[in-house]
Amino acid sequence: MKYLLRLRTLGQHPEIEIDQDRFFCLKRSKVVLDEALAFEEKYEMVIYNYLDLEKEVADVSLSSMVRSIHGYAGFFDARLSLNVRLVNLLTWVRVYTDQLAGHLSACLPFPLIENN
Repeated sequence: MKYLLRLRTLGQHPEIEIDQDRFFCLKRSKVVLDEALAFEEKYEMVIYNYLDLEKEVADVSLSSMVRSIHGYAGFFDARLSLNVRLVNLLTWVRVYTDQLAGHLSACLPFPLIENN
């Protein structure tokens, strides 16, 4: 069996021959990097949604101080906008925590033991 490294692009590129151990090490490394990227992207979504909620809280507070929001419509709009951001944040926190063990297990050389 022959193992080669090559670029997957248009045009001619040199091929580098590698041994079987190196091939499987690189293959495993790609899996680990893909899992780490997926984990990091979920974490970034948690942070993004947290910041979005905090910005909305500040916006609602500032609008309330400047415009003196009174009545049902003003309160309803403020409550709805805060609820949407809170639900978004909680959804991404749940996704993050539910999938954390799976991503970590895929990155580690030994399986994680889950305590259920």
